[in-house]
Amino acid sequence: MELAQLEAFLEAAHWGSFRRAAEALFLSQPSISERIKRLEEETGQPLFQRLGRGVRLTEAGRALLPFAEQSLQSLRQAREALQAMHPTSGETLRIGAARAVGASHIRVLFLHILPQCAAPYLIIATAGIGFAIVVEASISFLGAGPPPPTPTWGNMLSGAARQFAERAPWMVIYPGLAISLTVFGFNLLGDSLRDVLDPRLRK
Repeated sequence: MELAQLEAFLEAAHWGSFRRAAEALFLSQPSISERIKRLEEETGQPLFQRLGRGVRLTEAGRALLPFAEQSLQSLRQAREALQAMHPTSGETLRIGAARAVGASHIRVLFLHILPQCAAPYLIIATAGIGFAIVVEASISFLGAGPPPPTPTWGNMLSGAARQFAERAPWMVIYPGLAISLTVFGFNLLGDSLRDVLDPRLRK
């Protein structure tokens, strides 16, 4: 048995489809089918029951599943141990052979490249929103923002709020708290979207 065959077997068992397994491994569907076929020839047992467009594990496939998972888990642990000994900087954006199997440029862009790039840009965009709020509040506090009666948090912190801060501290606390919570909320939104959309965090 080869590790590539076990990896194809596990992905097909997880997704219940050779096509979805091929997309997850950045391979063509015939390559997945060939690996599964070779694995079935070596074991002498059919591992999948073909059900139209999907597949389902046979009794032999269910028996093989825990051993395949254990083998790949041991391999990942070995790789992590070796990488810890020689850490590398940066990441490599790897695009599979989608073009070789006839995928269009649009499909490669939206299914393979964009998911890898979306998370960093989401963080930058949400952090930029929080930064813009702080900048606007600062400019308005200094008197260079929109003139009254335009309501801005910066205007709420200046003028009468400074004069009555000791007698009515809520005039300063509430606008400042609103600014802090809004900026913090946008940062949390960016982190949450990254956790949901980043394919590297779903593995």
